[in-house]
Amino acid sequence: MKKGTSRSKRDNRSNDKPVVSAERGSVLIVGYEEPVRNIVTSMVTSGGHHCLTVGGGVEVLALLEAGEKCDVILTDLVNDQLGGIGILERTRQRFPEIQVVFMTSVQRIGYAFEGVRQGAYDYLFLPFEHGQLLFLLGRAIEHRRLKLQNAAYQEKLGPVVSSKNQKPARILIQDDEEPIREIAASMLTCSRHACRGIESPREALDILRSGEPVDLVLCGLLETLEADFFKQVSKQFPDIPMVVLSACHGWEFFQPALRDGAYDYLNKPFEREQLELKVLRALEYRRLRLENQACARLMM
Repeated sequence: MKKGTSRSKRDNRSNDKPVVSAERGSVLIVGYEEPVRNIVTSMVTSGGHHCLTVGGGVEVLALLEAGEKCDVILTDLVNDQLGGIGILERTRQRFPEIQVVFMTSVQRIGYAFEGVRQGAYDYLFLPFEHGQLLFLLGRAIEHRRLKLQNAAYQEKLGPVVSSKNQKPARILIQDDEEPIREIAASMLTCSRHACRGIESPREALDILRSGEPVDLVLCGLLETLEADFFKQVSKQFPDIPMVVLSACHGWEFFQPALRDGAYDYLNKPFEREQLELKVLRALEYRRLRLENQACARLMM
């Protein structure tokens, strides 16, 4: 672990400029409590998104059926008579391209994951940071755009060779703590991923530059920041997503890594379902990007 003075220097830098996604879209906010709905609306519009608000799930469906365009639904997990899960189920049936993100004040992973298991993009525990919300919305909107783009290519070109049924994902796990590497590898090999653990950012860069196939990098935060690891990987290997692991709880600690090119982040300690969500979402992001690039070349 790096010395406290170095870490402090990096932490201060995280406040220089917020992480703001280039993706903009339309967000439908569903909330039972009007004060919360108003606060969230203010946060969302500050990120440049178009915003609509409704009080409950029945209104959501009425708006969508009437032709209202929406990229993301941001809803309470506990809502009116329809409920957050009900909104998700009905939306997936009629408008499967819309991403659903749950908000919940119930600080239990299993509770929040009920929505993810049924197809929600992600969840946020209340209270959350302004930047956290904008970052997650940007990722959800980008994910929707990539999926729609992919579907349009498939319609024009027919089925394209997909990575879905190919070899297990090859994941590089970098962390200076061996127990963390072993725990993460154990969790992911249970899901049939192929994992390799290493200690330092330098080792990770050497492996990537050697040409060894890698689909995803999980990496510790502090050492990788000191080595400008995220900048180097995002520049040299833009199609390999990076997910940051850190015991430094607080959105501000992750901002430098995300700003420098990391795809997502996860707090230690984490549960298997949390890690799997981050990994599967990053791998799908990689797959969609690569397939879309291949389709674009075919159409030239």
